[in-house]
Amino acid sequence: RLLKHLNSINPKHIVTFSDVTSFANFIKGSKFESRVIVIQPCLLDMRKTSWKTFILFILRRFLDKLVSRGGMKSRHAWGDTLLKATFLVWSDIERTFLEFKGRKVLVSGPEVYCFPHKKNVNKTHDVVVIAPHFNLYKSGQLVSEYFFTLMKIIDKMPEYHFKIKYHPANNVLIPTLSGVEVIAELDDIQLEEAIFVLCGYSNVAIMASFLNDSVFIMDTKYYSNPYINSNNFFIVDKDDLGDFYSSLDNKKPSHLTNYFVASDEFNIWRNSIHNNGQSEVND
Repeated sequence: RLLKHLNSINPKHIVTFSDVTSFANFIKGSKFESRVIVIQPCLLDMRKTSWKTFILFILRRFLDKLVSRGGMKSRHAWGDTLLKATFLVWSDIERTFLEFKGRKVLVSGPEVYCFPHKKNVNKTHDVVVIAPHFNLYKSGQLVSEYFFTLMKIIDKMPEYHFKIKYHPANNVLIPTLSGVEVIAELDDIQLEEAIFVLCGYSNVAIMASFLNDSVFIMDTKYYSNPYINSNNFFIVDKDDLGDFYSSLDNKKPSHLTNYFVASDEFNIWRNSIHNNGQSEVND
């Protein structure tokens, strides 16, 4: 029914934000696959697939052909299903990642960093702590080490008011921190006015870096992220906090905004799409 509908309306382009969907599975291999434009909706998870997940999706692909005729989610990563689609991505990091898979990729560079940033904002004495996703920790020991390090920092800085935001999906038992305010919501203003921000290897750290020049990465479990490195962030060594204390007076503006710039190829492609549309309207 889906393919009949697409044949009846015969769209010139189909825009979507994911190809890890039933829709993508159903149109894969049809003439409409090459007409799809997939826009990157968020920072991508580029971690390697575990053997368990790899085997699970092989089984799903087998069942997909036998039972659901394409409707089952049988691919794990964004960009793995629609091989002939055009992928609009945010930066050269994703372009390299997807071109390695043989995809057609254009760097669109959306204004991901255009937050309502106020210059020369008056800083408060608040420190915002964005806790990592403890559900993904493999042991309680790692959680304990995180809070042990955090408490050492808090005890060393009685002049600051620490606010901590936990991951909404966290169901791991965590200690009660004396003198620390637990906040349910976190907005741009809180991040911007904080004297500094403590965060883990999270996409939230990247967003926070566009609002605050002093974002520190502190985690006891390392998640590989091509954006989060020592060039763009202060990386806190839990075993040696000396560098952390000495770097608090320094500003380390992120260079991440340099990544999110539309490519020449994208601008040419966008103009061609626009011009084609205008000529059709004029005709």
